[in-house]
Amino acid sequence: MRALAAWCAAAGIILVLAASSSRLGLATQRRELLQGPAPLGADAVTGRPAAARGTLGRMGRVEAPAVGLPAEAASSTAYRAAYQLCRGGDAQAALLPQLQRAAAWEGTNSSKNGNTTVVTTLHVNELPLLEVHCAVWPHKIAAAVYAPVDGSGRVVCLDRWGRPREQGWLSSLLQRAGLGSEPCPFAGWSKARLRHHVRSVQQRSQARGMCNLQMELYTEKIGEEMGPAARLLPQAALQNRIMAALQPEKAEEHHAVVLLDGDMVSVDVWQLTNWPVRWERAVQQMQAGRALVLPGFQLSPAGALAAIRAAGRRMSAELAAMQAAVDIVTAEAGKFPLRDAYLEGRASVLQDRGFASSQEAAVPELWFEAGDMHGLPDDGYPALLQPGFAPFVFMLQRHVPWADERLRGTYYHRAWQAVVARAQGLQHVVQPNTFAMQLPHEAAYSRHEASLAAFQAVEPVFQQLLQEVGAGGYLPVTSFPERCTAHPEPTSSAA
Repeated sequence: MRALAAWCAAAGIILVLAASSSRLGLATQRRELLQGPAPLGADAVTGRPAAARGTLGRMGRVEAPAVGLPAEAASSTAYRAAYQLCRGGDAQAALLPQLQRAAAWEGTNSSKNGNTTVVTTLHVNELPLLEVHCAVWPHKIAAAVYAPVDGSGRVVCLDRWGRPREQGWLSSLLQRAGLGSEPCPFAGWSKARLRHHVRSVQQRSQARGMCNLQMELYTEKIGEEMGPAARLLPQAALQNRIMAALQPEKAEEHHAVVLLDGDMVSVDVWQLTNWPVRWERAVQQMQAGRALVLPGFQLSPAGALAAIRAAGRRMSAELAAMQAAVDIVTAEAGKFPLRDAYLEGRASVLQDRGFASSQEAAVPELWFEAGDMHGLPDDGYPALLQPGFAPFVFMLQRHVPWADERLRGTYYHRAWQAVVARAQGLQHVVQPNTFAMQLPHEAAYSRHEASLAAFQAVEPVFQQLLQEVGAGGYLPVTSFPERCTAHPEPTSSAA
């Protein structure tokens, strides 16, 4: 956390308050957006006008031929059976994550399940964040925890190139004794020891918190053939595992899920799901094929530093920063304290691991002016679709498309799944009274997914996916083709 404080001090010098940007034309923009979404078509998916088809499009930092969807996709209702739309891999497919389930535990507070489940995935190094999730979310949480291991089954710490870090005998001995230092506190741990620790976190989270916590622990043997991609969380594969465990084919018609990264929380959704009038409106929207977007925010470096200074010696730097974020999320009508922090430069739009544009389609400045926490209509406004959009969403469980396991990384997964959802007929509508907030932690301000090494590892996969969508026959690749009942597994020539 010392590195975080130093980074905060340096970055604070060059911060520009988001609120200082001009609001000229905001009222007009809001009126236009609230008139209703335009018909969904290929342009809505690619973010480019029809005249630009055949030019270069963008997905984050990836350049590839612009995506062209068949016209019938615009009026498709494929999202209604999204849990069936997938296929298995083939000889031409990219290397899929080789996840091994090390343990699984059902929650013990089933009476708290409610009508909405938070679905989250996280690296084992972020395990303490689950306790915060459980402290603020009073319903069910389904979490998949990931740990990379070596050939002997012990947890490994990876360098920027995805290779196990070389350790001296003393560091290795300390880590095996449970005295490892950040950023790899579990390096050298055996699977048995890790299972015991993860289980204790689940029990402690439920005992101290409010949630019903269902957890699954997955390991993956890291090989040289993976290269820098080994450092990218296999979030797509992990989300598929936890969604499969929730049995979408048996989900109640109105049961919803909130899809979040492990370091993102959204308590305002709880107010939406427990206010009958608002919940009824939300269900009507989701049944009509809409995914409700929760704009993502974070403490700015200056905001984190201010919280650390205010706490003084009362708590650690990391805990002080996290408490400041939690105070915003758990405040009554949290949108308003968030707005104050945003205007004062203590909070900012989520930078998303180096992809600062991932939340721009939700138009954060408009979001602060839309809706009302006191009962006015909160039907939202359509997202201004653009390439690179990687939203956090609230949607019916049975509408969640399977993730494509060929992709690794958190941002990359969310960005691509947004494209897939649109291709299946879903519309992204920004929910004006709910949001997601990042929990500050050691790697919260990391830009590693936007690094050249990570981009080079993912870019070939994106090229393949874009070609498949452009050909009009795209189906996400999963490691369980037996669940893809709506479409038989294609031959290799169909890829």
